[in-house]
Amino acid sequence: MVLAWNVTAEHAFKQDWMLRVAYVGNNGHHLSGTGDQESGLLQLNPNHWDPVLQQEVPLYPLYGSIGSINSGVDSNYNAGQITLTKRVTHGLSFLTNFTWSKELNDFAPIGGSPYLTNSCSCGRWFDYGPSDDDRSKTFKITASIWFRVSVCRGCLTRL
Repeated sequence: MVLAWNVTAEHAFKQDWMLRVAYVGNNGHHLSGTGDQESGLLQLNPNHWDPVLQQEVPLYPLYGSIGSINSGVDSNYNAGQITLTKRVTHGLSFLTNFTWSKELNDFAPIGGSPYLTNSCSCGRWFDYGPSDDDRSKTFKITASIWFRVSVCRGCLTRL
């Protein structure tokens, strides 16, 4: 379940300027993710000591890894956005945007386990923190050119 919300305020000033300030947020609970499989908590193909081979081997050697997907991941995202637009004469406009955001989740860190399992068997809450794909500050500038195309009335035909 994901809940999302936003609040936006816009203000036009001078003749061609517009300022937009916004807050955006969402909160996700019970999202799909891998289970807590280390330390035998939910390990589906655990290793055990084989006295003949003198090493640890999987309980089911004919299978590689066995993954478990559960719905225990939580996440949230909060962002403040500022947008400034300037319309210039002859169809030229500029748009600047700055976003400051924070994305947090309790999904396993990338690069930790090859199966993206949590780093501690004590639970997901131990891994709650900034997301691996969090981009906290983004600044963009865009320029656009708008122009009209004139079409004579005699050039169009009815279908």
